[in-house]
Amino acid sequence: MRAMFSLGAVALMFLSPCVARADATPLPLTEIGVGSHGYDFIAGFWKCESAGDDIEHPTHTYIYATRSGMANAVVLVWESSWGQATQTLSYDAKTNVWTATFAGEPDPNVGVQQDAKFLKPLYGEVYSHGSESTSDSGPRTVWSGVGVFPGNAHRPIRDTWTFASLTQLEDITEEQIDGKWTMWDADKCVKQ
Repeated sequence: MRAMFSLGAVALMFLSPCVARADATPLPLTEIGVGSHGYDFIAGFWKCESAGDDIEHPTHTYIYATRSGMANAVVLVWESSWGQATQTLSYDAKTNVWTATFAGEPDPNVGVQQDAKFLKPLYGEVYSHGSESTSDSGPRTVWSGVGVFPGNAHRPIRDTWTFASLTQLEDITEEQIDGKWTMWDADKCVKQ
C-alpha cells in the first residue's frame, strides 16, 4: 500500500508541472483551430444572445462543451427555446481540416404518422442534421457545408466564428437560398 501511495505521489510530482504549465499559458488567438486540440478551449459553459428578436430566432442559447477522449473530438450541446442540438468537432490531421457534424431534435411542426412499427414523417426529414468543415485557423474561421432540414430541404450552410478572445464568440449563421447567402442568425456568446 505504501509503495502504491509513493508511486502516486511521484506521478503527481511529474504531472503537476505539466498541468500547471498548460493552464498558465493561454492559447494565442492565432492558434485557434490549429492541430487536434485547437478547439479544446471551448470546453465549458457559454451563454449566447441572439440578434434575432422574432419567433424565427431563439433569444437565448446555451452551449455546454467538453473534450471527449473517447470520440477524440470536442462535443457541443446547444440548448435554446427551439430545443437541443448536438455538434461534434473532429480534426483530420492528414488534411488539417476540422469537421463539425450536427443533429437537432425533431421539429414539432412537422407531422408524423403512426406506422405499424415506427413513427415516420408525413414528408421528408423531421430532424435537422448536417456537416460543415473548415481548414481556417485563427480568430475568424468560416465553416461551410450542407444542412438537411425538416421537410427534406437540403441547403448549403455556413457559420462564421469570430473570437474576440478565448471567452467571446460571435457566430453568424447563413444559408444559401436561390444562390444567395442570407443571414439566418447571429449569436454573441460569452464563456461563463
